[in-house]
Amino acid sequence: MGLARSISPKAILGLNAKETKKKNRVTSASASASNIEEVNTAASSPSQEYKQEDLHVQQIENNNSNSTTRNNLKLKLRSVLCKYNGCTKAKEVDKVVNELAKLNPYPKDCARLDLFHGEYYTLTAPTFPGRVKPINCDINQKEIVQYTLGRLSFNIFQPNDLVCTVRSIRNPIRPLSNTTSIMTESKDNNDGTDAAAKSFSYNIIVDITIHTPDGDLGATLINRGSCRESDGVNNRIMCTFTGGTLVPSLAVNNDTKMLKLWGKTFAKAYGKADKERSYFGWIYRYFLKLFLGLNMPIDVENSDGDSICENVFHFDIKRPPKGYFDVLYLDHDFRITKGNRGTICVLERSASNV
Repeated sequence: MGLARSISPKAILGLNAKETKKKNRVTSASASASNIEEVNTAASSPSQEYKQEDLHVQQIENNNSNSTTRNNLKLKLRSVLCKYNGCTKAKEVDKVVNELAKLNPYPKDCARLDLFHGEYYTLTAPTFPGRVKPINCDINQKEIVQYTLGRLSFNIFQPNDLVCTVRSIRNPIRPLSNTTSIMTESKDNNDGTDAAAKSFSYNIIVDITIHTPDGDLGATLINRGSCRESDGVNNRIMCTFTGGTLVPSLAVNNDTKMLKLWGKTFAKAYGKADKERSYFGWIYRYFLKLFLGLNMPIDVENSDGDSICENVFHFDIKRPPKGYFDVLYLDHDFRITKGNRGTICVLERSASNV
């Protein structure tokens, strides 16, 4: 599977937003810049908390009598994921996941461990509908994961019909230092002490290649969110997503020709989409704004009325929906989760966090 065997990208995301008189656009660009800087830091710097992990926690994992069995199962899981191109619906994959879940070294309160946060890469392919089928049946084509830009962004980013190849998916999780607890009640540890739930940033970073008629463009989709420990269900993590950002890759930002192609591709894209939007499309857009408080990306125009195509496009969700995922397995190498819709995700910790 392309995602499972891809080399972890080291490129730093670029941001080159131009000034604009529209206050809401400036605010969004500033928020995007802060978020991108946070993502870059997460990708290159392991957390100090993780480095100082409690020795007792390490002993639980390393001295566990099932340590050898778990390591063998993890190797087997890698193998079957490659065999089925990252698909978790295969019976072989499901079987290994269930076996590992039974041997989870941290069956409770995993969000309170320092190893819960860090930088992760997905070993599984996206499972949501709308995947673009390969042009031919070549076995090498089956490894390629492609969606339209619209399908990757809930039909928000334009032009939404551009085909994109998913190169890798990252999931940096970082403690939010400005929050001590977001639980109404604290839970008790076994030793009788109270332990308030921490909240974490929970971003999904998708590195993609956008295929245009005039050439390919590297880009990154950043889905910004947060998560915290559930009040009532053990090892359940509540999560919510508050916005998204589309930025060009560093290679595009540093190449004048590619940057010009980026500008050509996205120039007046949102104005064009409004003119071509169907009646159903307008209803869908209305409900997104009404129920989610969605702040859509826009084309920014100067005083002469000409569109200025910024490098960064951004949207905010003021009333984000809530979801959750259950942590089925967690150790220093892997994290396996099951979402509220039953989606299984297998993630590997980045080498910088090991």
